[in-house]
Order: sequence, then structure tokens, then C-alpha cells
Amino acid sequence: MYRIIKRLKYLIFIMIFFLGHMVISPGYYVAEAISERYETIRVANVSAQEKKTDAMLLEEKIKEVLNVLEDEQKGKVYESTTDRRLKDLIEEINGLNDDIMEGFSIIEEELKNKSNSSKILERNSAFVNTYQENMQMLLEGINTIINAESTSFRLSKIKELKQKIEKKWIKKEFNPFEHNDFPEKNVDLNPGEPRKYAPITPAYQYTTSQNKTLSSSDGNSQLSANSLQSLNNYRTTETDLQETIEVQISSEIKELARHLDHNPVKIYEYVKNNLDYEPYYGSVKGAQQTLWQKGGNDFDQASLLMALYRESGIPARYVYGTVRIPIEQVKNWVGIEDAETALNTLSSGGIPTTGLTNGVEITHAKIEHTWVEAYLPVANYRGATADDKGKGWVPLDPSFKQYREIEGVNLEEEVPFDAETLMEELESTATIGAGDNSVTNVDQELIKQKFEEHQEALKTYLEENHSEDRMIDIMGGSEIIKEEYSILPLSLPYKVVSVQKEMDALDDSYRQKLSLKVEDMNYWETSECNYTASIPELGSKRISISYVAATEEDAEIIKSYLPEAPADGSEITPDDLPDSLPAHLINVKPQIMVDGQVVATGDAVKMGTIQNFSMKFSYPSYVGLPDDNINNEVTAGASYVVTLNTGKIDSEQLNEKLTALKETEQNLENENFDDLQAEAVTGDILHTIGLSYFAQLDMFNKLLAQKNKVKSTRITSASITAIDLNVSYMFGQPRTASPGGLTIDVDRDLHVSMGSKGGEEQVKSYNVVSGMISSYLEGSIFEQTFGGEAVSTMHILKHANQQGIEVYSINQDNVGSVLPQLEYDSAKKQEFKNLVNNGKEITVPERDVTINGWNGTGYIVLNEDGTGTYMISGGLNGGKINPKVDWYSVFKNAFILAISNLNDLTGYGGYIYTVIDSWNAVWDDEYIILGVLNPDMEDEANMLRNLQVACAFLNLISASTAAAAILGGLGVSIGFAIGLGIIVFLIVEILTIIRSTLHEIYFGVILFMKKFFFVKGGVWYKRYV
Repeated sequence: MYRIIKRLKYLIFIMIFFLGHMVISPGYYVAEAISERYETIRVANVSAQEKKTDAMLLEEKIKEVLNVLEDEQKGKVYESTTDRRLKDLIEEINGLNDDIMEGFSIIEEELKNKSNSSKILERNSAFVNTYQENMQMLLEGINTIINAESTSFRLSKIKELKQKIEKKWIKKEFNPFEHNDFPEKNVDLNPGEPRKYAPITPAYQYTTSQNKTLSSSDGNSQLSANSLQSLNNYRTTETDLQETIEVQISSEIKELARHLDHNPVKIYEYVKNNLDYEPYYGSVKGAQQTLWQKGGNDFDQASLLMALYRESGIPARYVYGTVRIPIEQVKNWVGIEDAETALNTLSSGGIPTTGLTNGVEITHAKIEHTWVEAYLPVANYRGATADDKGKGWVPLDPSFKQYREIEGVNLEEEVPFDAETLMEELESTATIGAGDNSVTNVDQELIKQKFEEHQEALKTYLEENHSEDRMIDIMGGSEIIKEEYSILPLSLPYKVVSVQKEMDALDDSYRQKLSLKVEDMNYWETSECNYTASIPELGSKRISISYVAATEEDAEIIKSYLPEAPADGSEITPDDLPDSLPAHLINVKPQIMVDGQVVATGDAVKMGTIQNFSMKFSYPSYVGLPDDNINNEVTAGASYVVTLNTGKIDSEQLNEKLTALKETEQNLENENFDDLQAEAVTGDILHTIGLSYFAQLDMFNKLLAQKNKVKSTRITSASITAIDLNVSYMFGQPRTASPGGLTIDVDRDLHVSMGSKGGEEQVKSYNVVSGMISSYLEGSIFEQTFGGEAVSTMHILKHANQQGIEVYSINQDNVGSVLPQLEYDSAKKQEFKNLVNNGKEITVPERDVTINGWNGTGYIVLNEDGTGTYMISGGLNGGKINPKVDWYSVFKNAFILAISNLNDLTGYGGYIYTVIDSWNAVWDDEYIILGVLNPDMEDEANMLRNLQVACAFLNLISASTAAAAILGGLGVSIGFAIGLGIIVFLIVEILTIIRSTLHEIYFGVILFMKKFFFVKGGVWYKRYV
């Protein structure tokens, strides 16, 4: 009974997550304004998409044949029933075949009239011949079954035809669970104990030890200032001042060094006192991203310190070795109160770690670690040995620091939230299925009412008691204990056990790396399109997988379907563009690009071909951890961008992308099309979506972790955003390709998460809620830009609740009784069964859900620790927006631009401007909110001057924590998660605060737009004077 109650509360909690149609993101009012501004754009060319092609109709009929065969194979129907249904299908397929052949004749005439090359005509002829052969096999196979003389022969032919349909003629949905791996994971890398190796004497040790001797063929002689330079590792070289992959001397780093007067003490203080330590292993961010993110591990903070020193003319190197640190300092350093958990935090991040004991109690941690040595004036240092220049090598560790814990206000006691009563009221009015396995019709208005009341009470309390406090003073957290120095210390703050290496530059064995590969799954003889680079090299760069016309003939066939720019200089309109391209006639080649530069090219394939795209994340080979391999299906002709998140998406990285978009906007205004490329324009938009998604997710995760006593470190993560294709197939071969909208697929969302007090339930609650927030953002990130309603797992569950569709929770106890209630095919049910048998819990609607023309399902698959995946139809762990109702003309234009690889964008500027202008507004909005939350920004936004801001965020945290306290006994911490239902309402409240500012932005933009552009059919077009 307890498990049933727990399951029911969990289902209700999922419904609580949504309040009406409000959006859980900083783009709600942006989306509202954009929807009003471009309200007519959604109508453009929608009718063309709603009509099914002959290829789609044929595929439907083949699937019907498959279903008929399966029914007889499973003994559900008599032979006579099967024969009757198959005869009807033969008649329908023959009629459809006549239409298809007539269409082929029309295409052949069009190709001849367009004077296409003989190769294109040959491709069309070959496709038609293959189609006719397959059609003949299908019809003959059906007739053989109908006319079979024996049951055994009939069943063998059913099996034969069924296999042919499943393996060759029908595209299977991608199954990301093939290896039982999940995109969202709480990782435990655990590389083992620090290794033993032959130690060296670092250069700084000669500086800090007066009695050091130098061994030579003449015996031991006292080390003098002059003899220091005879030591190979003591002498400075040019490489001690050069840039490397990690030591990037950017304009920001140059400016910071100048601001710090190139003073080695000030530079060291800055890095040590302003950058948070993050426990992961290897070089990941490099100096620039470490500066932007205001945090990093020992490698990355060392890279930043070295970049600032080298820009200031100070030689600097990495030092790598093993150190021993008192356990109390380690616990403070990583923010964990329990000694064993503190050690696990380091090892889970990939750091070789072991604990040292005095018998029973852990007293020290021994870890492999990186620090810096810099060549500095030391003549006046007491006890230091200087060379003839008065300088010596000094050891410095900017990453090791101690923190001050800030308790925060106990809002659960000061302004309690009655989650228990809310749950009881919701249970009493919801529709609950048999056995308490499902629920629907949860009262969203009641949720909104209760949280509005609580927020008002919270506002009153803060206004009267904490109006001048900082966010951290209210929410609690930790801040670095700042240290000030008159001169730099000559020793490290811990015991160095041994030193293995001194390095002027890191090599690949210390770097995390990413390998990308695009390959054809059906043709093993084709060459692979692959590329490998280190994560510090890639950093915040745009990584694109795009397709271009394979030959001049392919470029010509694409061009023949595109309209020419009007002679009067006006824009090309949406109606002028084709709704689809003949995929069977066009060959394309995959390209991997980094910031617009082609780094790999593959062999030609047919447009619409499904290829395998793999990402291999490699940890530094020095610690020998296994690779993390992720496989995806990509469609030849679509456009994809990989967005990396190496820790968090910071405001500077957002600003960099915003600057690039504004440059594109400026080029459009000035009609400077020579500086624009299709890949860069579409790629920047896709990259922007990925960055914005991660920025918002990191913002919420920070709030959740901070108040709920969880220390969470992001391990390098990745999403794939795409301008997708809708491809219609004939017997498994691509026939036509049309724009399929925008998608995001979050393939890698990794964290090391530990309860600060060692509790597993804290982490489980954090994982569950973070996963649900991430799922909702996967849809709402599109809503912020394009308005309307997108699709994600959480959106699907919300609509199921609104449409009265039951939502089931499936586990090992009820899988046998629930699966028969679900209206899905046998393959999907088997997938669910396999997942449950592997210990997963699934939340899924009873049947497909319709959202603005999109039809499909979505479901949650949870691990025991609360991590999991949030799937939607098509094999996506993410979200999408449907072109039928949202900006179809923009998608169509982007698709044409991408596949044709046009460098001349004349005539297309109005479309691009529309998208970029909307993103400028979204990011202006997001930038304000990041400023409110970022404790590193020294401005009034960090203070609780505006009580509405404080109330919105704190209501989110306090109510959820109160629910956890009341219902914390639930195995999936449903009580805690119930409180998170307020997010949708609260984030909109936050945006209310800055709405007037946003309107000022919009009015300014619209005035500018009207000066240079006019609107036609919902699209902005350039004015020509």
C-alpha cells in the first residue's frame, strides 16, 4: 500500500509541475511579444505541409500490411479476416501506385525541361526502377500469402514478408537505450589511488631551500646563485612565456592583467579569491573560459594564473604531483561535511584520491594535483635563494582555498508552506485510475492559488526583515575566504608528497577530448568523416555538422528548384520557395565545421539518408578512464550544432554570441552579404538555442543545489540542436525532403552531485527535479523565440493531464497489469518492459498526445538515484517545435540555405533578420536575470533591493523544501518535488519585474525595424529607397 501511495503522489506531482500555459524560463514575455509581433508568420505555407505526399501514404499502407501480418502471426484473427484486409490493401496500393507512376512521369518531363545533366536523369530512372521492383515484391508477397495452400507455407511467407518490411522498407525509430545508457547521469569516475612514480626536484625547491646541493662529477658542492642557471629545469625559456591551447592570452585577459597593474601579488590574489574550485580532473576550460565562468579545477585555474603572468612578462609553468591535505581542509574545500563523502567527491570527478587514517578515523586526503611555479623577484624574501638576476621560482596554488559557510534564513519555519494539505486537496479532486497506477485532471488553478498566497506572505516577511540582505544571506551558501598578501608565499599550503612533472605546456594526456564521426550505417566501404580535438580547444566554439551539395550537378539540381531574386531588388517571399526537394535526385556530403572552418568531409550520400553520428568523450589518458561513447542518428541534408557546456554557460559567453548575431544583423542592414555565409547564420541561431538552454538550466540547478545542501559539479556536457528534415521514403529510400522544424537533443548531462551532509535522499531529490526542469526547458527554449507551444516530455504530460489522458507510473510491481492498458505498438511496449526489467521506473501517458498538430508520446525513465532520461517520439532526449504552426517559412528558408550552401544571401535577408532580432530580445531578457542571480556581479542586482525578485526565487526554494520536510519519507522525494510545481508561476513573476524594461527594448527595436524594413506575410523585408 505504501508503494501505491508513493506512486500516486509522484504522478500528481508531475501534473503540479505545470500551471496553465505559463512558461518556465526567462523568455515568457519575450515569447508573448514575439507572438504578437509575428502573428501572421505561422500561416505561411502551412497548407502545403498538411497535405500528405504519395510517399507518406505508401508508407502508411505498408505499415498497415505489417499490422495485418502481425495480427495473424499472434493468432489474433482468422485467415479469412487477414485475406479480406490484405485484398482491400492491394486495391488501395494499386491505386496509389498509379498516382506515384504518374508523378514520376511529370518529374521526368520537368528534369528534361530544366536541362539537367544526364547524371540526374539517370538517378531518377534508377530510383523509379528500384521502386517498381520493390512494389512488385510487395504485391507478389501479399498474393502469395492469400493463395497459400497450407498453413505452414502461409506462415513462412508471412514471416518472410514481415522481415522484409521491418528490415528494409520501414524506418525504425532510433532506440537510445540499446546499451542501457542514459543522457543524464550522476557520474562516479573513480580512477583509483594516486600512482607511484619517480619523483623530480622542481625548480622552485632550489629557491625555497638554502641548503640544497648540486651533484656533479666533482662531488657535492654548495649551490650558488650562479650555479642555479646550470640546472636544466631552473633556466627560463621562451616557451615559459608563450601561449598554448590552455594559456590563451585573449583581449579580456590582457585587460585584466593591465587592470591588476601586471603585479604578481595582485594577479595571484585575484585568481585565488574570485574563482571557485570545482572537483573534476584534467584540462577542460583553458584560461578564457575559466575567467568567464569564475571557476575551475586545479588545471584550469593554473592555466588562468599562467596566462595572466605570461601576459605580464612573468615566466610560469605547471607542476604536477601528489599532495597530502588535512581532511578538515578538504571537507571545507569541496563543501562536504562528511569525510568519506568528501573523498568520494574528488574521486567521482576523476581525481586519483585516497584517504589516510590513524587507524579508524580519516585524517588526510592524498590526491594528484596541479599547481604553478612562477619566476619572480625573490631577493628580499627571507630564506630564499636568488639567482644573479635576483629572481627565483616560486610555487603557487590558486585553486586551493577555504570557504565561509553562510547558513541563510530558515524560511520553512518563518513562512511555512502547507504542502501536505495541498496534496490532500489535489488527490481528492483528481481522476485516479484503477490500482492507483494512473492519474489525470489535476487541478492546476488550485496550485496557482496556493502558491500566489504563499508568495505574498513571503514578500511581507522579507520586506519587514531582510530587505537589504544579499541573495546568499537569504538562501545560504558558501563564499571564498579572501586572502591578502604583501608578498607572495614561498611555500604551498599543504604537504607535497612528490613531484612528477614540470611543464611549460600540457600535453594531450592531461586533456579531456572530443571525437566526432559521421558515417553511413549501410555502406561500410565509405570513408568516415571524423575529427578529434581537445575540449579546451573547442571551448565555446560552434561545432556544426552540415551537408553540402556533393557535386556541381547536385548544386545545379538544387538551384533549379530555387527562385531567382526579383529584378527590382525586393525580397523573395515564402511562397516562392519550394515546400520540398527531390531527395532521390540529390547527393550531399557531410562536413564537420568548427566556427565556420571545415575540419572534415565525408563521402556523398543521398539526401534523407540516415547516418550515424557519434561523439566520443575521452578523459585524460593519464588516469586511464574509459571513453564515453554517444551515438545518434542524423539525416543527410539537415543542419546540426553541438553545444558544449564545460561547467556553466556564463554571461560573457552569452554576450559573445549575442555580439556575433548583432554583427550579422548589421551586415543585413548594410546589405553586406559578402560577409555572410549560410552555415554561419543558421549555425549561430542553433548554437544560441543550445547555449540559452544550458544557461537557464544551470541557473535553476544552482538554486536547487544551494538551498537543498547539494554540491553539484557539471562534467563536460553536450546538446545537439538541429534544423531537422521531414523525409518521405519509398520502400526505405528517400523520396522527398522538407523542413522538419527545430529540435534539441541533450545527449550528455553529467554531474558529480553529493549531499553536503552525506545524505543520498538530498541528491535523489535534486536529480529528479533538475531532470524535470531540464525537460521543460527543452520545449520552452523554442517557445521563447517562436511563441506557440513546443514539445518536450513535460509538455506532453501536461497536455495529457489537460486532455484527460491517464498518465501511468510503471515499475516491476505493476508492469504486468499496466502494459495492456497502454495504446502503443508491441515494439514500444517491449521497450518499456525491458527498461522496467533493468530496474527503471517509467512515467508515460496511456496513448499518443496531440500538441498543435504534432502527435506522439513522451515518457520519463528514472534510475534509482533519480537521474534518467526524458524521451519524446523519434528517439529524442529533448524537445522540438512543430513547423506546421510555428514559423514554417523561416524553417523552410533555413533548410534551403543550409542544404544549398549559398554564399550569396541576397534576397533572403528578411528571414534571417526576423530570427536574429527575436533572439536579441530574448537575450536582453536573459542577461538581466543572470545579473540578478550571479553573485560575482558587483552591482545592485545582487542585493535584495527588489523584493519581488527575492520573493519569486525564494518562494521557489522555500516551498519545495517545506514539502520535502513534510513528505520526505517518500522514496522518490515527491514532497520536495511538489514544491517545484511553483517554478512555472514564479519565473513568470520574476519576469514581471523587468517587463517594463523589455517593452522599452521592443519599442526601440520595432521603431528601428520600421525605418529600414516593412512587413509582408508576417516576415520583415528590407526597404529599398
